[in-house]
Amino acid sequence: MNLNSKSLVAFAIIFVIGFAVGFVFKPESDGKESSEKYPSMDEINKSVLDFINKKLLKPGIEAEIVNVSEKNSFYVFELKFSKDGNTIGYDSVYVTKDGKYLFIGKFDLSQSVEDEKAETSIDIENEPWIGDQNAKITIVVFSGYECPFCAKFALETLPKILQNFSVKVVFKDFPIREEVKAHEAANCAGEQGKYWEYHDILFEKQDEWRKNESKFIEYAKELGLNLSEFEACLDSGKYREEVLEDKEEGIRLGVRGTPTFFINGKMIVGAKPYEEFEKILKEMTQK
Repeated sequence: MNLNSKSLVAFAIIFVIGFAVGFVFKPESDGKESSEKYPSMDEINKSVLDFINKKLLKPGIEAEIVNVSEKNSFYVFELKFSKDGNTIGYDSVYVTKDGKYLFIGKFDLSQSVEDEKAETSIDIENEPWIGDQNAKITIVVFSGYECPFCAKFALETLPKILQNFSVKVVFKDFPIREEVKAHEAANCAGEQGKYWEYHDILFEKQDEWRKNESKFIEYAKELGLNLSEFEACLDSGKYREEVLEDKEEGIRLGVRGTPTFFINGKMIVGAKPYEEFEKILKEMTQK
């Protein structure tokens, strides 16, 4: 599904029907709705790009459609992601032919229903967290630093959640391709009390460090870290196993792409807009 080795693989999609992982969106119309007539491909194309660029990607990154194909009852949109005129990766989404649902994740229906019991046993001990330690709502996010949708959540949606709700947000590493070292670097920064600051820099400057891992040292310097200690930590690979264990745990829990959230054990797949999280969190706080 990915077009080449530069793919972000921001989310893994090997499609299995499951509307729970989709976004609902409609093409713009003149107000005359029809339950029988499907929108034109031009309308669907515009809706896909508008939704992804305006709601799912951080500013500065833009998606464009490079190919559209059909698979069963769905259109497969192959996307190219660019920043400042430079291509930074490729990935795909599925859209229903009525133009109403967009999918950036999947559930594997071949898995036993009993697997869902594992949701309540996520290991968050000694994991980086932010927010209210005693909050009644815990959000565990499995995320990858190369993923543009993860960046959108981390830099725009998460600050709004922390401002408006009492929650504890726990970060779990889920590298998709080559960004394992970035996850290690964040953990090394965490040793000096700067995990979340480094976390934000990695998302803000995805296009830099993907091409040049020496940037990890520059970011540590920007944050005023002890460089010798940071470099020793990063060179030792002491957090590599921990990062990969997080990913293995995520896979056992049914995580197939990033970002994936567990809100008090309830799995939420995909970089949903803030309004979606707001609705979910309000419902939980009212219980």
